Amino acid sequence: MGRKERLSRRDMIKKSAAAGAGLSLTKLASANEPSAESKALGHNQNPKTKNASVIGMKFSPMNVVRIGVIGVGARGSSMLREFLAVDNVQITALCYIVKEKTTRLHREREDHERRSHC
Repeated sequence: MGRKERLSRRDMIKKSAAAGAGLSLTKLASANEPSAESKALGHNQNPKTKNASVIGMKFSPMNVVRIGVIGVGARGSSMLREFLAVDNVQITALCYIVKEKTTRLHREREDHERRSHC
């Protein structure tokens, strides 16, 4: 036992996936019971699932959908442009660790709003 075994990247990924699957199954098994926190807070229970959920909940129609985007890297920037192309969607907040990128996307959002109001 004098030699340390090194964990290969492949083995690490396999073990991580197995651990994640195990945790998911644990959560899945307990999904039939509402959490103690949910019961204590008196969250609405969906009669179909008996769990705290917004499935089936009725919401009043809105004229404008407001969206905040956290993480405007490559994928977030792409999603931001997709949202801007949809009528009645308003981007109200952007957040990213690189301030320059956030500033540039704020300008892009403002330019889009000016063009769409003309």
